Amino acid sequence: MTGADESRLCLSCGLCCSGTVFSTITLDSDEPGRAEQAGFTLVRDPASGSLGAAQPCPQLEGTACRLYGAWRPRACGGYACKVLEGLRGGALSTEEALAQIARIKARIAQLLPAMGERSLRELLAEAAELTRSKAITPENAAWIMAIGAVNREIDQTIRHPGQSSFR
Repeated sequence: MTGADESRLCLSCGLCCSGTVFSTITLDSDEPGRAEQAGFTLVRDPASGSLGAAQPCPQLEGTACRLYGAWRPRACGGYACKVLEGLRGGALSTEEALAQIARIKARIAQLLPAMGERSLRELLAEAAELTRSKAITPENAAWIMAIGAVNREIDQTIRHPGQSSFR
């Protein structure tokens, strides 16, 4: 495994920046001004009051970061998903890691066209609200289950324990 393998994996993915895996990124206390200057939309965490940056990232171009090599939030530079950690630690070969990402992206791509113009994150929020309000009908039960299954696969493959799509 090399740095080129890591780059290849990350550039095949982009899910951590697209708003698929996370709805916000955490900003350190000295970063909001610079993040705003870089085009990020700042959001306040209602629980902690801290500022974060809304996803999808405005600096994401395809699956590449326009800020890579320049200033970007520390959370971006320091983040490694479970697939990347598996690659780094030798638990996954480059091909296995790429295949895991390709499988998740294919499931998302298969699901989203049937859901209109809404993102996976928007669909997760809607499914959560329907579930909380006990408004699940036979018509929406199938897509709620499909969204939940994709989110579970993202939890198992990409997110670390304790992380959620709404952090």
